[in-house]
Amino acid sequence: MLPLLAVVSVLESCLALLLARQHMLEHHGSEVHGSPAEFFLMRTAELESALSGFILLLAIMINRVHFFLREASGLKLSLDVLKKQSKNAEAEYKRLQEEQNVDSQTQAELKGLRAVVEDMREKVEKMQLDVQFKDKEVKAAEASVIAIRKQTEGIRQEYERLVDEHNNLRDQLAALDRSQSISEVKKNM
Repeated sequence: MLPLLAVVSVLESCLALLLARQHMLEHHGSEVHGSPAEFFLMRTAELESALSGFILLLAIMINRVHFFLREASGLKLSLDVLKKQSKNAEAEYKRLQEEQNVDSQTQAELKGLRAVVEDMREKVEKMQLDVQFKDKEVKAAEASVIAIRKQTEGIRQEYERLVDEHNNLRDQLAALDRSQSISEVKKNM
């Protein structure tokens, strides 16, 4: 699993590249690149890198959700085991408490069992809090994954729109080249 800081730095660099190129295009227009085709290729490369970054982030978020779900499942199993142990310890405690004629050795065991029961209760409460906390983290991670999926879909649609625009520009450029070559042929005649 990649560290979260590495992923964030990759995404920040992709975003910085996109913003720098967009700023350059706003101030210089198509003068930066010789032709509309080069401009379109640059924009396509930018979109592909942004899409790759978002896909990487989505994969990491899915991995984290899977990790939290596994951990929550393990905590729930541990909680069930601790509840059973706690019930068994309480039953033993009550049984020992009902015996009135216990000697001093039994009294020490009784105190030990009381301590065990209290310890188990604290562990059960702690495990319940941990399960609630992990459930909240899982829900937050799932919400993040949904938001990223929506962003990815928007980027995909923009990419498809740009591809269509590129194809139209290429057709226009080819038509322009044909008309120029026809006019040159007529001039030579």
